[in-house]
Amino acid sequence: MKALYQVENGYMGEAYTRCYVWADSESEARELALERFAFEAERHPYPPDYVNIVTVEAIDSESFASFPSDSGFELTDWRAGYYKMTNGNA
Repeated sequence: MKALYQVENGYMGEAYTRCYVWADSESEARELALERFAFEAERHPYPPDYVNIVTVEAIDSESFASFPSDSGFELTDWRAGYYKMTNGNA
């Protein structure tokens, strides 16, 4: 299951620079954030150390589901009835 990670690069602009990533592991979060930091470094005149990853922290691993069916969410009777009543145009 995926988790939300906050990845920081140690760069300080108006605030510390961070990237939020949904990933399966810390290493995947690091790779995805590195891609994003590198992309931003190409677009702006940031110093070379802008793409250095300083911290990777898992923030949340309980509430994310790739698909609604993975969440365990089930329609209640009134919602199912409303959905049928509106012919799926809710």
